[in-house]
Amino acid sequence: MPAQLVKAKKYPSLLWEISGKGIKKHSYLIGTMHVSNKLAFNLPDSFYFALRSCDVVALENNPESWQEDMSRFEIGIESGDGNDFENLPSQYLTETAIKFYRYYGKLQRALSSNPSSLNNLLYRNYDTESSDFEEDTYLDMYIFQCGKKWGKRIAGVESYGQSMQMMMEAYKDAANDKKKKDRSYGDFNGNFSNDRLQEAYRTGNLDLLDSINRYNSSSEAFDEKFIYQRNEIQAHSIDSIIRSGASLFVGVGAAHLPGNRGVIELLRSMGYQLRPVKMGERASKLKELVDKIRVPVVFHTETSDDGVFSVDVPGKLYKLSEDAALKQQQFADMGNGSYYMVTRLMTNAWMWNQNSQEVTGKVDSLLYEHVPGKIISRTAIQKNGYQGLDIVNRTRRGDIQRYNIFVTPYEVILFKMSGTGDYVQQGTDAKKFFSSIKLKEYKNHVGGWISFTPSFGGFSISLPVEPYIGNDGSWIFDAKDPSSNNFFRVIRTDINNYRFLEEDSFDLGLLNESFKSSAFISKELVRKQNRFQGYPSLEGQYLDKFGQQYFTRFILQGSHYYSLIARA
Repeated sequence: MPAQLVKAKKYPSLLWEISGKGIKKHSYLIGTMHVSNKLAFNLPDSFYFALRSCDVVALENNPESWQEDMSRFEIGIESGDGNDFENLPSQYLTETAIKFYRYYGKLQRALSSNPSSLNNLLYRNYDTESSDFEEDTYLDMYIFQCGKKWGKRIAGVESYGQSMQMMMEAYKDAANDKKKKDRSYGDFNGNFSNDRLQEAYRTGNLDLLDSINRYNSSSEAFDEKFIYQRNEIQAHSIDSIIRSGASLFVGVGAAHLPGNRGVIELLRSMGYQLRPVKMGERASKLKELVDKIRVPVVFHTETSDDGVFSVDVPGKLYKLSEDAALKQQQFADMGNGSYYMVTRLMTNAWMWNQNSQEVTGKVDSLLYEHVPGKIISRTAIQKNGYQGLDIVNRTRRGDIQRYNIFVTPYEVILFKMSGTGDYVQQGTDAKKFFSSIKLKEYKNHVGGWISFTPSFGGFSISLPVEPYIGNDGSWIFDAKDPSSNNFFRVIRTDINNYRFLEEDSFDLGLLNESFKSSAFISKELVRKQNRFQGYPSLEGQYLDKFGQQYFTRFILQGSHYYSLIARA
């Protein structure tokens, strides 16, 4: 006999009023779906009344700490403490180690970049056929934003680390569960299908939702950790907040509410009274009113690790790790549903015989195809002597974005702000962000060349100016002599490969072949193996496709491989 759906409605609503135990103000519990689909947003007056009447607004985890939590767990973003994993030594030297490519592909990705971590944090919108049936954000984030806009204290009923640990343990237990079965939501419109699950949520029928979830459960061991033990944590946290004297509006996944071991029954067992609140018609006017409220933010100055830029942001810039070829930092303003992003990419433009004006022209030529949606305005700007472009665009969803793009002799730096609707054009937040940008000027030194040593030591070298410092897996130090227009580069590649300790000539040859295979090199003129200060070295001379000459010296110092490159 197939399992039968529950008919009696023991849990007939998504929204529940909490009273009893002598509390003076009612608290409220609501079941959510972690999606932006409109079916999750049938929110009546009772929802807004309950939320606005409470002192504290809580979700499973506190969104105010999500970015810091994600950085600690290295989920999509990293902390900006300078301890980059990319600086750790590699195990092998490859034939592409110092092969240089045109920057066009990186620039295209930088312009169109839409990091998934930001979308997961703020919107959970996806460019599919269903995107026309989504709200600007997902329900949990909307509850948080309502709380922020109405000045409520924000909390979480689980800690991020605790949730991560429970999730990992749940998947591990499921993998070892011998009674595990395939998860299936059945046929279209079947009794236990995903369509019926959505219907259960839309109508607030937690009994039906619980029945469908239990029928489709693939592992009791998984449910024990991922659902039931988390239910206990959530219920105890709710009890703790209410006992502190604060009234609470808390939203957790709807699957956590019903059943004998659900949050509703756990709170009842603690002595609370829980009453279902009727969810009537959707209150569109109230939603429109709350959507117009802006959460005040306080800006402070963020400076890059190398001091190349500084900018005022209403939070900490976190490092994104989604594209290894780009250095990206972001801050998500959770309350207002906006984000700030800085993207940097080394161009190696001098190797392609291009100056800053030519790079700016290339940027301009890529805007139409790679800036999302429609460009509303394009203005030439300057900052600290560098050419730039101020771009305002409207995405297909109708969201306004703004870029400031600057070209230096060594890299392109993109400052971007995005928000829902016209947020970027309203108020003063965008003006504060873009007007605060400061860029480091690479000034000439009076008295000629200088001796340079990096902060981590290892070598010293004479250069015409203080170098630009980059890292694309190897440390790169670039300097341009303004009097002769010659360029100089030092690359330090760290290799922990002990299999070729006696094969110095092999690695030196591989460095030479790697550089020589760069598309701008025309032919090799000189190749000479030598020793430099007692270390194995290889010297080379090349002609490029623009009539310039390159001089190189490759040096092996244990696990440090140095490449010295000069273009004259």
